[in-house]
Amino acid sequence: MTNIAPAQVDSVKVNNEALFFQKLTDGSGLWVVENEMFNGQEGFSHFIMKFNVSEFGGIEGVISGLGAVKDTVNFWKITEFLNPASGETVFIQKGKYGYAISNANYDNENERTCTFNLTYNNGAIEMHKDIHVFIDKVTLETKSEVFNFDTKKWVVQPTLIWKKVE
Repeated sequence: MTNIAPAQVDSVKVNNEALFFQKLTDGSGLWVVENEMFNGQEGFSHFIMKFNVSEFGGIEGVISGLGAVKDTVNFWKITEFLNPASGETVFIQKGKYGYAISNANYDNENERTCTFNLTYNNGAIEMHKDIHVFIDKVTLETKSEVFNFDTKKWVVQPTLIWKKVE
């Protein structure tokens, strides 16, 4: 058997991750935001995130949309966990239309950043940059950008203000 050196784990970032996960999953773990672009007939009136602590460590969640007829459509399943070999937080997003695998960063207990390539089932790739910031215990802000490969610039997406549902 080969001796393998242990990873250099940043204990501050690991603690920040744990505190962020705790805030995200505390209570119901359910977060909702109104879709300001909803026209009343087509699309989704609200977006929903539901997170829980995984029995294997880290968190698991589902991101959904609430339709005009109050039906719920699941978009993405999210998994995040600490990779003990690298000391990095692994981010996996998988859904009906594609997937993303990357690393998430927790520079403090109230903020999560993640840059990832979203690969669609048809092979198309979108580069995303997400920043999630806890404003308080019941408010989470999401700022997102998508990279435009033609202009070589990041395009700011609408900011979402999620509210925890108890």
